[in-house]
Amino acid sequence: MDFKASSALHRVPLEIWTNIFLDCLPDRRFITPNSVAAPLILCNVCRRWRAVARSTPKLWSSIHVEVSLGCDIGKVVKGVALWLSRSGTRPLAISFTWNGNPQRARSFHAMVAQIPEWMKPTPLLELFLLAVQRWETIKLNFSCRYEASMLLPHFGGKQAPMLRRFELRLISPFPPFRSPDLSPVLGESSSLGVLAISLTVCSHAWGVVSSERSSLVL
Repeated sequence: MDFKASSALHRVPLEIWTNIFLDCLPDRRFITPNSVAAPLILCNVCRRWRAVARSTPKLWSSIHVEVSLGCDIGKVVKGVALWLSRSGTRPLAISFTWNGNPQRARSFHAMVAQIPEWMKPTPLLELFLLAVQRWETIKLNFSCRYEASMLLPHFGGKQAPMLRRFELRLISPFPPFRSPDLSPVLGESSSLGVLAISLTVCSHAWGVVSSERSSLVL
């Protein structure tokens, strides 16, 4: 790039760069971090683009995280923490999927015992809860009730005043199966418009035994 072209680019107002970067985001509700897609790729072009991208909270206000057994949760937490820190005070859209059920486990307690501490999603769930007051859209996909048993009790005393949509999909291979109590977080969400819950009980061979789905538009 010659000097004149470079000089012209530096005279482009920040607002225009911001709008261009926002148009580069994937056309989906939740953004999966990807080094070759926006917003991360924008940080690797040049110093100016990196500065603009990092200082534009709207670029970082949506995220989808999917982890499973064998994943180092500590590394995931560091990346997600950095992502959320760049979102400033923006309302958040968070999608989280955890596939953590050892297929050979014959009971709920046996399953929990098989999961090493460094694989358990507790630190990641706690990270999301630190931003609970900025939750706007939440989608949780759990492969078993273990994750829900860790997450939901932490809602005590928490408020999500900006929450507009809450989705929970929970699959459990271990009956008896009960719908988790969501009242701690949903009770304070006066702006909640959509509540969608999908509950499924599976056999050890992963054949569906029974399922329950509900969706409520408030």
